[in-house]
Amino acid sequence: MTTPRLVSIVVPVFNEAEAVGHLAPRVPAPVIANCVPATDPTAERPRWWRPALADRTVFLFLARIEDKKGWRPLLEAWELASRDPDFRRAAHLVIAGWPDRNPSIVPAIARTAARTGNLDYVGPQFGTDRLASYAAADAFILPSVSEGLPMAALEAMELGVPALRACIDFSGLAAPTTDDKRLPKVLENTSG
Repeated sequence: MTTPRLVSIVVPVFNEAEAVGHLAPRVPAPVIANCVPATDPTAERPRWWRPALADRTVFLFLARIEDKKGWRPLLEAWELASRDPDFRRAAHLVIAGWPDRNPSIVPAIARTAARTGNLDYVGPQFGTDRLASYAAADAFILPSVSEGLPMAALEAMELGVPALRACIDFSGLAAPTTDDKRLPKVLENTSG
């Protein structure tokens, strides 16, 4: 049996390429940056923006919409939290992304939006639309049940948008998982 040969190591930043170069000088370490460019939060608003959102806390869910991303528990929690009229007036959820081979996703989102009145499905957001969506959000929310550190959460944080995850709330205290009934309370506490 032959020992596998290391051909290259791909790194996301230049200082890691230097570190690889010191440890394994004959191993190529190409840098493939995984980041978003800085954007001006006062720049052009996304297409889905409307003036009524200026006085609300805008939560952004931006991901491929599939069960492991926690979209169903998020809708349930949003609907529960939206029973409180103060929350419903103060908070707005924007779901951006593409449904993952499940034709029931968009109708489910539409039903919740009709019941709560403070939710929009805006479809996929790419390029400058994606950056404008992050910039328009007050908080990013992705209660994923299987990702430790999703790229979308990193992008949001890179652009200065607080990221609410299933395991951490803004205070750094333990927060609910997506099947926990405390998620609506976390949403209420972060909306105003």
